[in-house]
Amino acid sequence: MFKVGIVGLRRGLTYLSIFSSRDDCRVTAICDKDPQQLGRVARESGIPSATTDFDEFLDLDFDIAVVASPAPLHADHSIRCMEAGKHVLSEVPAASDLDECLRLIRTVQRTSLSYMMTENCLYYGDVAAWRSMIQRGEIGKVIYAEADYVHDCRELMVGPDGRPTWRASLPPIKYCTHSLGPVLDIAKTRCISASCISSGCNVSPELGAIDLQVAIFQTEAGIPIKVTCGFSVARHPALLWCCLLYTSPSPRD
Repeated sequence: MFKVGIVGLRRGLTYLSIFSSRDDCRVTAICDKDPQQLGRVARESGIPSATTDFDEFLDLDFDIAVVASPAPLHADHSIRCMEAGKHVLSEVPAASDLDECLRLIRTVQRTSLSYMMTENCLYYGDVAAWRSMIQRGEIGKVIYAEADYVHDCRELMVGPDGRPTWRASLPPIKYCTHSLGPVLDIAKTRCISASCISSGCNVSPELGAIDLQVAIFQTEAGIPIKVTCGFSVARHPALLWCCLLYTSPSPRD
């Protein structure tokens, strides 16, 4: 039986539902800075240990930490959980900059614990189908890709106190995993360079949020990828889209 601890009870409620439905797992600890949310979830789900203090959370009895706290805290919380002897399942994005990425990698190497970033779009049916067709040789080599994630999140950029949340200050392109991740997974490659431009802050200047950003990535396999991410623009419903250009599997096709 794996014991699970969850930090962050907004997005973390999804994982509480998932792990609670499994016979091989039990959620034994939760952490959130909102005491009312914390108490309600603990009572309704029968969770024995609950705390608003992250340091206390690290000392609780569990094997796997689900890091679903605000994005700017993901790397630090993941590193501290591994240093406390916990395996980590982290929400996206994994980190905010290259320094945090290196710290994550070195912590995994030093502790020999398991770390996973939970990019859910990798498991969509169309992504799995593309990946399988390429592996079976039904589709040729991927030579170019485009991917867009445009989602009006402005209502989440204002907290209960009326002040902007971390989402307002997050550069959209740093939340590119939903769009870039599936392309890299299908093509089985990684990025080696990136260039980004921004539209600036025009739609919601009161929030100080960047409207959208566009990036060009070059992969190790030589594939150019264009990605657009925007979270402070009027777009309903949200758009999550990708397109692959590939060669035919044989000259006759």
